[in-house]
Amino acid sequence: MTQASEHHIVPWLPNPSNLSPCAGCILTLQVAAPLLRTLAAMHAVGVTHRDVKLENIFMDANGAVKLGDFDLAVFHHEAQVGLQQSASCFVQ
Repeated sequence: MTQASEHHIVPWLPNPSNLSPCAGCILTLQVAAPLLRTLAAMHAVGVTHRDVKLENIFMDANGAVKLGDFDLAVFHHEAQVGLQQSASCFVQ
């Protein structure tokens, strides 16, 4: 569940057929780079999301990218003892 100030990112994405090289760089800097940093941090502590898709990427009122919907996530430190949990949102 998202907070009231968070929105799905899909409506904010430009049409790929009209995307200029400059706009592509901006999109990369504003969305892809923070998302990849988030995934790297999660993997470093043993969390695998397993459902990264546009519908699970959100942007808050300040433009910060957030990853949500951890229903399929695996928490490797807990999987080793036979436990698996889910979380609602990972905040940077």
